Amino acid sequence: MTHSPVAPPITQDDLAAFATWLLGDLRDNTDRAKFAEWLVARALGADTTHPRDPWAGWDVLTPDGITVEVKCTGLLQSWSSTTPSPPGYHRLITRAPEASQGEPPAVRAQVYVFGVHLCRDSTAYNVLDVTQWEFRVVPGRVVAAWNQKSIRLAVLQERGYTAITYADLAQAVTAAAATPR
Repeated sequence: MTHSPVAPPITQDDLAAFATWLLGDLRDNTDRAKFAEWLVARALGADTTHPRDPWAGWDVLTPDGITVEVKCTGLLQSWSSTTPSPPGYHRLITRAPEASQGEPPAVRAQVYVFGVHLCRDSTAYNVLDVTQWEFRVVPGRVVAAWNQKSIRLAVLQERGYTAITYADLAQAVTAAAATPR
């Protein structure tokens, strides 16, 4: 008769290993987007000790009560492509999770942060290096006025939204939230 090995208890180190296994390649759009939400939350001083709420109407709630939607793209993708797509952001307007089918999609955050990971070299790619990121901050009311589901990075640039650094995010978000309606 053979005995099955006893499974070891799960530890905090195992949780970190699970996170690495789960997220794997942060060049993947969905994984990089979750990382960008966390990165912005850290820059804004939001509480990152509790799990994110995927059903909230926004991605980050600042200590001052500002609601922030984080959109993310990157110049390097996890798949190979002979013709890279222009960097863009999708799902600018959404339905609330509890919304009825008749409720139209809408902007649900006071401020939008559009992040782009700039590295094009797979050997130098490092999402933890905040110098490889740049951000554009737009008041939610402006995004609502656009009345569109997606936008390309080039269009944000054409509209005058200049890049800011990770270190300047908190100040830019506060200023965007205070912009008169």
